[in-house]
Amino acid sequence: NASRRAEAETEAKTIDGRAEAHLIAMAGSEPPKGRTRWTLKLLADRMAALEFVDSVCPETIRKTLKKTR
Repeated sequence: NASRRAEAETEAKTIDGRAEAHLIAMAGSEPPKGRTRWTLKLLADRMAALEFVDSVCPETIRKTLKKTR
C-alpha cells in the first residue's frame, strides 16, 4: 500500500538509527521517579527533551519499539 510506505518513510526520517538505539535503551531502563513504567507519551516527551527529535508522537514510538521486538 502506497500510503503505508509513505508513512513508514516519514517515521524513518523522524527517528534515525541513533535516536532509535537510544529509545530502545531508554524503554528498557528504569522509568522516571514516581512512575512504575515508561508510557509511550513519556518516551516521546523524553526523546524530544533530550533533542534526539524535534517532536514525535507516541504512535511513532510504539511502531518503532514494535519493529524491534
